Amino acid sequence: MKKKKKKDKRTQLKRDLDKLVQEIYVRKYPYCLVCGGKTSEMHHFISRGGSLFLRYDERNLIPLCARCHCSHHCGNVTIRATILKKKGQKWLESIYRDRRKLMKDTLENLRSIEGKLRT
Repeated sequence: MKKKKKKDKRTQLKRDLDKLVQEIYVRKYPYCLVCGGKTSEMHHFISRGGSLFLRYDERNLIPLCARCHCSHHCGNVTIRATILKKKGQKWLESIYRDRRKLMKDTLENLRSIEGKLRT
């Protein structure tokens, strides 16, 4: 039973961190990288589940308006192409390299991330 509570705390902390990341970086990057519209969401270039190491990493977050974000997830390849063109090859290489870095989602690691985000 204790194990379940631990998992629930981790899950809730990850959800809270996801919200915090959105709040912080939508304010920091108010314009959509693709069209220049108002940012409504930070898109994870490498999906949240694809790399815990990059899940909360600013380099992996792409400011997108609702239209561009929806368009991207509906399969519009020009959105991804625009992101890659604006971010560049070195950025892409660093993201793909770092997605392989392992990080466990322990409460200690998640609380450390929370501390960094709140400073």
